[in-house]
Amino acid sequence: MILLKKLLLETTYNKRLLTEQTTTYEFKDSFPDNIVLPINPKQLNITSFDKITAINQLTPNLQNFINTLKSAIVAKKLIKGAITITASADGSTPATKQIPGDGTNWNQAQVDFSYSNGATVSNQTLADRRAQGIEYIIKKFVKLPAEVTITKTGNGAGTAKMVTVVVPITTYNAQSPKTNITNPKTKKVEIFDLAAAKYTVPAYTDVKVPIAKCNGNLEANGLSGNPIAFRSKLETKSGLVTMNFIPAYIPDRLVVTQYDKTKKTTKIIHDTGYVSDTPVSAQVDFGTILSELNSKTKNGYDGTIKAPSAISIDLGNVPNTEYFVEIYAPLGPTAWLLSINCQVSTAPQSGGKPTKVIPVPLQFSKIPDYQRLYWNKDYTQIVAATDPNRSQDLAWAGVIKNNKWFDGELYIFDKDGILTNIDVYQSGVYVGQGTL
Repeated sequence: MILLKKLLLETTYNKRLLTEQTTTYEFKDSFPDNIVLPINPKQLNITSFDKITAINQLTPNLQNFINTLKSAIVAKKLIKGAITITASADGSTPATKQIPGDGTNWNQAQVDFSYSNGATVSNQTLADRRAQGIEYIIKKFVKLPAEVTITKTGNGAGTAKMVTVVVPITTYNAQSPKTNITNPKTKKVEIFDLAAAKYTVPAYTDVKVPIAKCNGNLEANGLSGNPIAFRSKLETKSGLVTMNFIPAYIPDRLVVTQYDKTKKTTKIIHDTGYVSDTPVSAQVDFGTILSELNSKTKNGYDGTIKAPSAISIDLGNVPNTEYFVEIYAPLGPTAWLLSINCQVSTAPQSGGKPTKVIPVPLQFSKIPDYQRLYWNKDYTQIVAATDPNRSQDLAWAGVIKNNKWFDGELYIFDKDGILTNIDVYQSGVYVGQGTL
């Protein structure tokens, strides 16, 4: 733990560790030349501080800072004290009204704002305005306690274009040693350890990749990640999959990745972001280190730690694909649990039909109740027909949304037209069998 949280809020990602107890995020060209707006580039409509209306317009580290500050207040970790803003400009480079770069990321109106209201074109003006901008952002997005004050200074003769913000709260950083942490919710002990043994991530084609069984459970393997700490292949390749991801206090991220075996490409189809069972406190303790690690090796941290929520993924029926569960755990041998439920369409028996019908592509958006429904020859699509000489395969009574069974009952018949199953769906999820 450290006694002061020092955050630099900039747009590029080179860092230097200054002491063993304090991490300062130092960025070259943290502000582009002649720019004082602490925002992502290519937002040419934002030409003053008051046109910043949403947190996602800010630079990534500034987003994390604001989220951490808000969480520290909610968690009562920031009650009183001074927030100190120190901004600087590169004194070796004269200030001008020239647009930085080629004009695609910034425009003249944004440069002119740096010296608006009659201010002189100088590095001191740039430094002062950068400090004012951070103060404006803090006051706009954060309701500070009455006993928390803000002081700011600008240094026009600095050696870099940056802003440092010091807040009197505790947090973990890259110099924090291996630490036992008591989960504030479960009271179980967890371990923060950036030096913990790292997981060796197997290739998607590796035959040794463990299988994530349907209707089974997975748990943490005791290893840390850089950033991936676990990879497992889903047993199913189609249909609806529901998961319950239970993180501990130290946040982790769950990703479901689609792997195309033909093209050898991957695509993320579900991403929980970083989640914790106590997200407000976790944001304060771990937001900064996740942001710091993300600048070195991309780990998917977006500036926010959230509470977990139910996971429901329709894999569809995409040929030549496999699906993998991946857990990102860069902060140590974290403790998570995952349960998986698959609604698998079983292979048809000789002359029969699948015994459980998953949501499948339909050729129409509405089906009249009890209309005759049939599988196509590959059992990949359902069609409607009125052939009186053929026993129907299926019948539906209920509501269909987005070409999926939503609320109702799906009646399944055998080759002799005898009803064998009634699959019940609620809010798009298979919930069990009805009474025959």
